[in-house]
Amino acid sequence: MNHNKIFRRNFLIAGTSAALASWASPTQSATQHAQPCSGSPPAPTGADVAGPFFRDGSPQRTILHRGNEDEILTVRGTVSGGNTDSGFLPVPHARIEIWHASPTGLYDNDSDSYLYRAHFFTNADGSYAFETATPMGYRDGPLDRPAHIHYRIMADGFKPLTTQLYFSGDPKMDGDKFVNENDGYARAVLLERLGPGRFVTSFDIRLETAT
Repeated sequence: MNHNKIFRRNFLIAGTSAALASWASPTQSATQHAQPCSGSPPAPTGADVAGPFFRDGSPQRTILHRGNEDEILTVRGTVSGGNTDSGFLPVPHARIEIWHASPTGLYDNDSDSYLYRAHFFTNADGSYAFETATPMGYRDGPLDRPAHIHYRIMADGFKPLTTQLYFSGDPKMDGDKFVNENDGYARAVLLERLGPGRFVTSFDIRLETAT
C-alpha cells in the first residue's frame, strides 16, 4: 500500500490558484515569514532527534531531487534568531543541512550521489528555499515513522538546532514517539498544490541566542 498516495489524497490542501498567488514572488521578506500564526509571542523552534541516518559531506545545493520523481516539493521559509522577550530578527548566512527518506521510504546512506541530502545558506534577508521529492514514511524496527524532513541549522551567535518538519494530517503522527515527545505537531506544515505533481509549503525557523 502506497502511504504517500493515501496521504496526498486525504490530507493535501487543494488550492492551485491560491498557491500560485501566494508564491508568485520568488522571495519574501523575513518579517513576513517570521510572524507567528496566533496571538501568542513567538518562541524558538523546538528541537527533535537527529536519528541514525545523518551523513557528513553532503553537497551544497538547493535542488535535491533527480527530476524524475512523481512529486516535487518546494519548501520556503526564513531563519530568524533572538528570544521571546526581545523578538526575532533575520539571520543571514545561516547554514542549513537537510536530509530525508526517498519517495519509497529509504535513506541514501552510502552512495556518492547523496540523494535527498544537501546543505545551503540563508540569503541576506534570512530566507531560504529548496526543491526535493516528497518523502515517504517508513518502518524502522518497532518504529513506524511519518513522513518528515530533517533540519540542522547553525549560525554564529545562536544555539545550533536539530529538528524535523512534519506534514499536517499524516495519520502516522499520532503514534510516533518522536512527534509526541518533541511537540512535532508544532512543526507540521500544510502543502499546497501548484499543479500536477508540484507542491509548495513554508517552514520558518527561529533560533535561540547563544548564552
